[in-house]
Amino acid sequence: MWKPMIPTLVDEPPLKKNWIFETKYDGFRCGLSWTSEDIKLISRNQKDLTENFPEVVEWCKSQQHKIEDLLPLFIDGEIVILRTEFQAIFDLVQQRGRIKTKKKINQAKQNRPATFMAFDLIHYQNHDISNQSLRDRRKKLEQISQHLQTENFAFRRPFNLVQQFNQYDEIHGVIKLHQAEGIVAKKTSSPYSNGKRTNDWVKIKNYRMVQGAITNWNANNDYFEVAYFNEDQFNTLGKVKNGFKEKDKKTLITFIQEHGEQTSSSLWSVHPSACIDIKCLDAKDGELREPFFHQFRFDLEPDDVTKDLVREGLAQLPKEIELSKPDKELFPHTTKRDYVLYLREVAPILLPRLQDKRLTMIRYPDGIDEHSFYQKHLPDYAPDYIQTVPGDEDEEDILCQDLKVYYGSVIMRHWSFTCISNHTLFLSR
Repeated sequence: MWKPMIPTLVDEPPLKKNWIFETKYDGFRCGLSWTSEDIKLISRNQKDLTENFPEVVEWCKSQQHKIEDLLPLFIDGEIVILRTEFQAIFDLVQQRGRIKTKKKINQAKQNRPATFMAFDLIHYQNHDISNQSLRDRRKKLEQISQHLQTENFAFRRPFNLVQQFNQYDEIHGVIKLHQAEGIVAKKTSSPYSNGKRTNDWVKIKNYRMVQGAITNWNANNDYFEVAYFNEDQFNTLGKVKNGFKEKDKKTLITFIQEHGEQTSSSLWSVHPSACIDIKCLDAKDGELREPFFHQFRFDLEPDDVTKDLVREGLAQLPKEIELSKPDKELFPHTTKRDYVLYLREVAPILLPRLQDKRLTMIRYPDGIDEHSFYQKHLPDYAPDYIQTVPGDEDEEDILCQDLKVYYGSVIMRHWSFTCISNHTLFLSR
């Protein structure tokens, strides 16, 4: 019986030789059992997911003639619904897992097909190869992928091979850009340890940092409830329990008991007061996903912890970027903050298309209805991290190679004029 090898959560990646790095996808861990007679998807808890994701099975059957001599196989991977090559949307795959009727499943697979992201091989030609090194297992998995013609990623294809990176620095920027769940680092010499949590595989989560004001404490389960300020009232952000040092937790509980009130046998309520930083994967509909207390924020008042502050934290804007006048309206009902957060959302799609291209800005110094002109050279007032290449007449042309420059170029435009183009962020040549 297959039980997945489980990575250990760590704060820092291993930087020694003989480690590789892969995207940690946000989906369902799943084994693909592929024989000549049958194809099944099995969850980490031995639940049969075959009927939930028929598009994966149908695709495998259509390609089976290409690898008939390699069967039976058992492939370890992740069932995901992708937003980009490196970012999966957990809510969507979770919804798919709950659908029971064939009609709705068929509708869902047409609207947003799932993908099996393969990353390891346990059985090959009916042989258990779990004792072989990851390096050797990967070679065989890549051989299978070549036969299936899946070496290169295809967005709507139900089967893809997880890309490996040899250096942490190579994958780190990709994960940040795509806001993926995290990174899994694997020792290339490691065997497959069935059902064990091991230090041969480790995971580094790509946590977002959000702020919340503490409003409740539940003595039964030790959860603290936090809120944010929006439209003259506090709304629930979620609950957090893990990450507190014992001394800090006792101090906080004492504060709540002294300044709050007991509303039931186990629940204490306090007026929003203490503000904290929370690491999490997401915050939505009054729930925090995998929250951890990070630190107290004595520099913040509860009213400072706004919905917009939470939005900025979830967006993971580059630290070098300081957003001035964020509430300034650039378009009808659209502030500078809204615009910047939208640019962050589309950055994984837009930024790769700007790589190595010289960029031209359209400037409207007197507003979008007045005279405009083009600027392709780097101005004197530009941030020093804007990347350039030599241009005409000893000038420097602007490049946009990473998130820092992507936002620096946007914000640079607001230092020199008050309105921006209605049409496009950049023109490229």
